[in-house]
Amino acid sequence: MKRRDKMKELRNMELSELQARLEELEEELFRLRFQSVVEDIKSPSLVRQKRRDIARIKTVIREGELAGKFPPHALRSRVRPKVSSSSPAAKAAEQKEETK
Repeated sequence: MKRRDKMKELRNMELSELQARLEELEEELFRLRFQSVVEDIKSPSLVRQKRRDIARIKTVIREGELAGKFPPHALRSRVRPKVSSSSPAAKAAEQKEETK
């Protein structure tokens, strides 16, 4: 698929679809990077391709923000993993909630 076609396809997607695809690609990139450290991967160019696909999606989301199609800070509003309860940050957050 040509780059223009990929961008057209991405621009026609909804924000939730873009965010889901972004999370999926980031997970794939993580696995590829991990695999490249542990063993040789079949195609090293896949890492570069995933990075570029992630950049394309982030670009489309930012374009949507600037055009008013998506809410501001749409990239930052993605669901983040919860902090482990044994971490210092989690303990500080619990203490902060208790004092309220």
